[in-house]
Amino acid sequence: MKEEEREKVQEALSEIITRTFEKLVAIYGSHKEKHNNVPIEVAGGSRLIFPCYGEHHNPKCEVRVSEQELRFAFVEAFYEYCTKKDHLELFYSVETPTRHKYSFKEEDKPCVCDSGQSALFDLVIHNKNKQIAKK
Repeated sequence: MKEEEREKVQEALSEIITRTFEKLVAIYGSHKEKHNNVPIEVAGGSRLIFPCYGEHHNPKCEVRVSEQELRFAFVEAFYEYCTKKDHLELFYSVETPTRHKYSFKEEDKPCVCDSGQSALFDLVIHNKNKQIAKK
């Protein structure tokens, strides 16, 4: 990848990550699972909800947070970026297999081998021609 292209990709990813953070901050306070008849409002351009543990009518509503909320907020921000005018033409894939197979048996370090299995990247970002970032 040329230096100019690399810089454009870094700028795009920085913008997407910033928007992801802004989105999570905006939705965390107002997008908790409905309890005590308090309605959920659309905030941060998202319909993501943080669910409560236990009883849905529990007034404490201990909120469950996992890495999945971050991943979905990132994909929402990614999609928003890609619909803007003059954006980079980016795509993503989920649970993307690695090119090589790995074995984790009886060794301190995984080995690259024919008898192993492919590892998976949770999310891979692509341009029109190739992969450019992995999570």
